[in-house]
Amino acid sequence: MMYHPLNAYKQVDVKARMAAATPPELVVMLLEGAMVAVVDAKCHLAHHRILERGNAITKATSILRSLGENLNMETGGPVAASLREGYHHLVRRLHLAHIRKDMAILEEVEKQLVALKGAWASVRE
Repeated sequence: MMYHPLNAYKQVDVKARMAAATPPELVVMLLEGAMVAVVDAKCHLAHHRILERGNAITKATSILRSLGENLNMETGGPVAASLREGYHHLVRRLHLAHIRKDMAILEEVEKQLVALKGAWASVRE
């Protein structure tokens, strides 16, 4: 990938947003990243780009695993447990979508991510 000044600016912007964000805002940012990766996976599936599809799904699953692993189970109780299971469910669905080359599953996961992002966006600290 070639260097482009706009990419450097985007990186600085993301770092600045992360530094100023509350924990729920960070979750929203991560979910946005997972959503972008799923949209990329859909595009790569449609164009038969296997490696790129796999990379996009790997990115989305990595984000979701991280979200699940970093929940405070002690403080969050049953809500955190439910979120963890939800994140793990999405990871399993993404793996299945990749194996089956299934656009419908990718669209299902994308819809669930949109709903999760909306829920997290409504959280105030």
